Amino acid sequence: PKSSATFTADEKHALDILSNIGFFKLPQILSFEQIEEINKYLKNKKIFERYDKEKKYFTLENIPYYAHTGSYDESVLIKCPHIVSSANNPLVIKLVEGFLGAKPTLSNITLWHSFAKDGKPRNAEFYHRDVDDLKFVKVFIYLTDVGFENGPHVYIDESSKLNEFLNIKRYTDDEIEGFFSPEKIRKITGCIGDAFIEDTYGLHKGMPVEKGVRTVLQFEYSLLPIGSKKYNLKFDSNDLDVNSYINRMYL
Repeated sequence: PKSSATFTADEKHALDILSNIGFFKLPQILSFEQIEEINKYLKNKKIFERYDKEKKYFTLENIPYYAHTGSYDESVLIKCPHIVSSANNPLVIKLVEGFLGAKPTLSNITLWHSFAKDGKPRNAEFYHRDVDDLKFVKVFIYLTDVGFENGPHVYIDESSKLNEFLNIKRYTDDEIEGFFSPEKIRKITGCIGDAFIEDTYGLHKGMPVEKGVRTVLQFEYSLLPIGSKKYNLKFDSNDLDVNSYINRMYL
């Protein structure tokens, strides 16, 4: 459905920044106490290397040599405290709707750890564009402190509107950072609970973690369901008060 939302001056300003730059820092979505409850719930849950085709499970206490990341099954995440409610945060939904120009579809929920290995980039630690739908946007929430040694997310401002680097591939730092001026390269450090919304059709990457563990919660909103994804999980709708259209893939 076409958006019928009305926006305050501050919300219009946020949408203007998001539309033109591709990035906007959000106010706090999860409190420190809520993040502690999330971590407590997930503490003993098994994870898998998100780029491992065999999807072998392990725990944070026993990370195998090959694992560069550790992701939770979405079936675990939708039962985790505060995750579904934060995906339906009213301000987030309003900004997403304004950006898409239509009532959004919550199309993916992801939470993963990135581990310190040898400092060499792998997979999404090379610059790339996401091409999940005709139009889509993602919200990121840091669940750990992220400094320059902890693998901050990197975004190239205004690259979502650029008609360069359109091949669907990974690009090296030299290819991208040699093309853009330094002030366009946004390295996003932050504290536990810091959140931002981003048009990931723009060029972006995660830096390799050199120290500690980086943990990120991500929500994706799109016009349509993601074609490559199977939607076979359901929220416990008896305990939720969420919009039936936005959450229809999980209800």
